[in-house]
Amino acid sequence: MDQRNKTIVTFGGWYQRTTLHLSEIYGFLASGFTQLDLSKEKLQELRQKMDLKEVTRETGSLEYVKAQTNSGIQIRYYEDGLYILELYTGNIEEAAATLKQYFEEVFNPGISYIFSLGAPTPKVLANIQTEHPTVISVTADDPSSYQIDPHKFGGVYSQVTSQGVTVFKTRNYIFIVTDSSRETVAQDLVDMQIFFREFKDQLEKYLNIHRKIWEEISAIKERSFIKGSEVENVRTKLDSYQKTINLIGSRINQMNAYIHTRASIAKGVKIETQ
Repeated sequence: MDQRNKTIVTFGGWYQRTTLHLSEIYGFLASGFTQLDLSKEKLQELRQKMDLKEVTRETGSLEYVKAQTNSGIQIRYYEDGLYILELYTGNIEEAAATLKQYFEEVFNPGISYIFSLGAPTPKVLANIQTEHPTVISVTADDPSSYQIDPHKFGGVYSQVTSQGVTVFKTRNYIFIVTDSSRETVAQDLVDMQIFFREFKDQLEKYLNIHRKIWEEISAIKERSFIKGSEVENVRTKLDSYQKTINLIGSRINQMNAYIHTRASIAKGVKIETQ
């Protein structure tokens, strides 16, 4: 079927904690191999479940690994940890469900195993849950007049536009509609929308955790005295708080580097609020 006449459904997110070289991801996806101290049998098992047809390493503004499954899912994994899963489809809801299932049952377990080495993440950070955005890419003669079914996809709460490109946002979906002259920018737009949505959500969660921890520390400081039997428990809590605060600080510093790279890429697409 001609892909040019198909809608593209994209599911994506951001492994912000990544410090691994892209070679490890490429080796795992291409052959189930990594130099990390992980079970070779487990790596092969996880890689086989991915059902990959081909894997290549690509260059661009950011280096990335590109892969495709036998069922047609296209994967991009960038050096900054952004991952993209895509399907060309005629049924948006069905494709979105397929991508989410592939992510939860196949892709995420495999990538998470690669990240499983190293010091354990504090529970409060390990349990962070993020709603990953689903992006719908469509070509239309008049993008700004494109109609989105509110019963299927929810009401539009935001619309931004530039020449030949309109971005609509509902609660669970982002629609990127381009005319034929702007089709080539669609991939960069998709990556940009997913990255900045994930960036915003993760930053908000880190700041909320940071604020809550300092509230708990303040409560301890305001106590007039601490019983001898409680000293060890309080010390353990404070040690845990310090580790979490340090890790949050490290992640926010990482985010500062990532945002500059992605922002420079985003400058190529100018949009204005309508």
